[in-house]
Amino acid sequence: MNIKGAIFDFDGTLGDSLGYWEWQYAELSRIFCNGKKIELTSEDDKKFRTSLITDSMKLLHKKYGVAESAEILINYVNDSIKNFYLNEVKPKAGVVQYLDYLKAKGVKMCIASATAENELKLAVESCGLGKYFSKLFSCSTLGFGKEKPDIFLMAKDFLGTEINETWVFEDSVLALQTSKKAGFKTVGIFDKNNPYTAEQIAEYSTIFIGENQTLADLIGE
Repeated sequence: MNIKGAIFDFDGTLGDSLGYWEWQYAELSRIFCNGKKIELTSEDDKKFRTSLITDSMKLLHKKYGVAESAEILINYVNDSIKNFYLNEVKPKAGVVQYLDYLKAKGVKMCIASATAENELKLAVESCGLGKYFSKLFSCSTLGFGKEKPDIFLMAKDFLGTEINETWVFEDSVLALQTSKKAGFKTVGIFDKNNPYTAEQIAEYSTIFIGENQTLADLIGE
């Protein structure tokens, strides 16, 4: 594995946090829909989980009529996710071991996430991972998502590594598609709380980390 630079997603890749959205679905239904379950289409579910929070909440309000306004949803979820990142989020199994391995090899590392910058910083520090990363890139701060390669290219330029020796670590099919098309090597990570199947993730992965594997399995590659 020729790697000199590593760009990591956070949720579902470093942080064991995707289960939060299953809980949040139930909470949004309970608080804003009198307990009636919000039934998103498969495509909207993927958008909901991978888009910026502001865009996800606007989708819920405009298309599904949840809450009196999107702003109410945005404020509620922002407060909720801050509490989750501060008190509950933990790194996924094998993450610390693998980051220690990369750091010892002198691999340059940063994070590129759709999570808002303040919440991302909180989550990374809560997981004890801050010492590994030289910079955190947030789609919400930059104003565009991972449907465009810009965030990955900006992260690569910051690291100062060549694209063929810079790897993107992701659990999202959309992000894997984008980064692979841009020329990056990719590590696709399966998460049981992800709406994508293992086969869909593996399709766009140079290396695939399956359900019973962790990033620590890459040590020595």
